[in-house]
Amino acid sequence: MQFHNFKQTINKFATGVTVVTGYYNNTPFGVTVNSFTSLSLEPKLILFNLDKKISSLNAFFNTSYFNINILSSHQKNIATIFAEKNIDRFAQINYHISCHNTPILPEIHSLLQCKKVKVIAMGDHYIFICNVLDTMVDNSKKPLLYYNSRFYHHIS
Repeated sequence: MQFHNFKQTINKFATGVTVVTGYYNNTPFGVTVNSFTSLSLEPKLILFNLDKKISSLNAFFNTSYFNINILSSHQKNIATIFAEKNIDRFAQINYHISCHNTPILPEIHSLLQCKKVKVIAMGDHYIFICNVLDTMVDNSKKPLLYYNSRFYHHIS
């Protein structure tokens, strides 16, 4: 199978958009992630995948707590900011710090506060498995979606 065919097929899977955030060495870090899913209801586990080449990988390995910020439909700009390379992402947005010392982004659709329990190397990515400690949902907001390499803000 050719790489292009595989990628084109995977891009046909609609997904929500998250920004995974943490705090390391007195500095907030985060990255846009759409490879996020629930793993188990009991215990409450989620997972997300990170490319082995991302610049913030050291921070992800050296901290225990993360926030999974599930973006709301009007937050394409935040998804784009956190997907950019070599910029100070947090200089461009307001955020506050959770009780686990992790950044919570503003106006998000929902939030999962998590503690890392395992990291698995697989192919060109790492799989981060985390225990969910707390959640928040704003039912007045709709989620931001990603499909076929484009953002969507409407579910019909």
